[in-house]
Amino acid sequence: MELDASQKQQVAQWAAEGESLSNLQEKISTEFGVKMTYMETRFLIEDLEIDLSVGEPTPEEEETTEEESSGEATEEVVDLEDAGFDGATGSGRVSVSVDKITRPGSVVSGDVTFSDGKTAGWMLDQLGQLRLIPTEEGYQPGQDDIQAFQTALQAELQQQGF
Repeated sequence: MELDASQKQQVAQWAAEGESLSNLQEKISTEFGVKMTYMETRFLIEDLEIDLSVGEPTPEEEETTEEESSGEATEEVVDLEDAGFDGATGSGRVSVSVDKITRPGSVVSGDVTFSDGKTAGWMLDQLGQLRLIPTEEGYQPGQDDIQAFQTALQAELQQQGF
């Protein structure tokens, strides 16, 4: 069942009020009696050209803000694309592990040890973004290590059925 124009307008209003995607899915079900999967709701939001992230801090930003206000050390998050990852097979030697209990805000997470012996956490979030969380502040692995990490991660995730 499709939503009519007034229902779509109401969904847009809820989104403008800061409702999350899962809350929108629930409201569509309870208010309109229309059962939609999470993905169908996401497609609806895209079709309506609504950006749910505008003005909303990401879970990582919220954690960083909370840690800074409590005086705890913050972890630097390095986006692999920003670090120049191009997906080619690398020559760095890395080892990758997958957490049994995933980090908050991630679909899958784990740890990586790079060829220079430095370690970092990694996570793949719901948007498909792969992120590194170095244990040493400011650390950025070399290009070869990033490429080897991607290859090793892909193999490990395939082995575990992801």
